[in-house]
Amino acid sequence: MKKHLYLVILTLIPCLLQAQITLYSTDIAMVGDTILRAVDTVPAVSEGNPGANQTWDFSGAIDDELVVTRVVTPASTPYSGNYPASNLAMTNDNVNFVFFTLDTLKLDLDGIAGDLLGNGNTVSAEFSPNVTVYQFPLNYGNTQTDNYAFDETVSGNGFDILFGFSVYQIRLQHSAVTFDTVDAWGTVITPYGSYNCLRNKHVEHSTDVISYKLFSFSGWTNYATLTDTATSYNWLGKESGLAIAELTFDSLDNPNRLTYYREAPLPGFSVAHQPLGVEVFTDNSSGKVDNWLWDFGDGNTSSLQNPTHTFGINGTFTVCQTVSNSAGSGTICDTVTITDAVGVGENLILKGVEMYPNPVLDRVWLQVDPQFHGQKLAFTLFDLEGKMVFSQVLQLEERVEIRLPDLKNGIYLYQMHLTDLDLRQQGKLLVSH
Repeated sequence: MKKHLYLVILTLIPCLLQAQITLYSTDIAMVGDTILRAVDTVPAVSEGNPGANQTWDFSGAIDDELVVTRVVTPASTPYSGNYPASNLAMTNDNVNFVFFTLDTLKLDLDGIAGDLLGNGNTVSAEFSPNVTVYQFPLNYGNTQTDNYAFDETVSGNGFDILFGFSVYQIRLQHSAVTFDTVDAWGTVITPYGSYNCLRNKHVEHSTDVISYKLFSFSGWTNYATLTDTATSYNWLGKESGLAIAELTFDSLDNPNRLTYYREAPLPGFSVAHQPLGVEVFTDNSSGKVDNWLWDFGDGNTSSLQNPTHTFGINGTFTVCQTVSNSAGSGTICDTVTITDAVGVGENLILKGVEMYPNPVLDRVWLQVDPQFHGQKLAFTLFDLEGKMVFSQVLQLEERVEIRLPDLKNGIYLYQMHLTDLDLRQQGKLLVSH
């Protein structure tokens, strides 16, 4: 019972603050916010070192669980009457709620309520006294000590604690002393990005007295008195409204849950122009990207991270990149202007120079009109990714042979350029051995 309550609190409490600088009450998640997080249930990480300018690399964490935390008004929950002074509530499932009081000087945790034991019975554990989570302003080096308690009685149904028999009621008297130290600042790296953070070390010494009533008319009988010390670490940044990362430990002090902030990636790309309408797109997005979608504005798309696209006609096209992950998506668009595309019909600005054969084996011939005899012509071949695979400058005469390199079978793009007259001819060349 105690363990279940503790896990509920740890899952919902984490808060935010500004990296290395200062946290104010205005940095806390507000009513209406939805915060997306993931949990690595077998984290291969450690808490690292305290001190200034640290780096904590959690980039290898695995999204074993996805958590969606909503911040709501206490009045919108079934327990508003139990927490009249609270002004924030948080929930991951719309069943269990954590209640807070936030003002300019501090954030207090007032209690938890819901199906906390997972047996279908609702419980509301109001803390008396409540516990201060953070005092504002909060900076690197800040420390605080506090205590809280609750006394909760629940039905004994389903709790076979007495020789396999259910009892009438179970009572949990929980008291704890908490110690918080902002013991480090630096950069946290998660699968979703890099964040400037403060690290808060939370140590809690607790005592739980568990009693039972065998029958309705019985007195309370002590079942167990348990003491525990639990340590957790929160990495607090301004981006999320809750902790950027939180690390908790099992009873053997091994890391057992790493919870971290999820956010949609930020799109971004650059483009490099290649001859004959070929554009090479480079992904410059930031954050974790699971999927890429490119719309080239000419009816064609790609799901590659760094695609190369050949435009078949000249014009200005709006190219859009969409990047996405489990937290959402982002889209950015830019225009690309094409002036040298090779369409289905060949571009024959340069007339009077005829290339044959096509398809070709290992060489082509140029048949040249007399008007161009003696002119210099640059002959260039590109593959469909825009990479130049062959180039030669020729002195034109009536018939000119061009020996090609050993090329793979496929379609290539050629360009012939009369350099003195600035006349061009472009087209497709099929190599077939």
